[in-house]
Amino acid sequence: NMGNRESPAKKPEPSKEQQNSLTRSDDNSAIAVATAAPSLPKVVIPSVGNNSKPKKGAGTTHIIYSLNVTLACTEDGSKRERELGLTWVPETIADLQDEIQDQFNIPVFDQKLTFGPTVLSSKESIQSYSLRNGDGITVEFTSEADVAVMLETVTYLQKTL
Repeated sequence: NMGNRESPAKKPEPSKEQQNSLTRSDDNSAIAVATAAPSLPKVVIPSVGNNSKPKKGAGTTHIIYSLNVTLACTEDGSKRERELGLTWVPETIADLQDEIQDQFNIPVFDQKLTFGPTVLSSKESIQSYSLRNGDGITVEFTSEADVAVMLETVTYLQKTL
């Protein structure tokens, strides 16, 4: 008899913790969400463009964004490969230049960044060049300098003159 058939049992909706662990941000880039245990808060791994540099002393100490950097000195022709490891996701090329200055002692004003054949402009976003975690860039420069010491010296001279 067809009338006595029961409808199939409806599956309960999954809890938020059980939902898919890959979501999309407003700009449609992938963001991984860790949902190991319901009692733990979700951890969002940021995608490029939705994160800003943390304040000094703020929490994260592990590298979440890195670039393979070729440092090319135009003065002596030397080249060396380095990793630029960041605990935050940069939004602009200017952010990258600041980190290159901090990590490699190459003043921002002396940096020429290229990604393949393209010269990177400090005014542009990382996304505008499709620069992703793990990509390689070249930094051309004439000389290295301890920028922190230079700034201290300039500050001292300004105060004493």
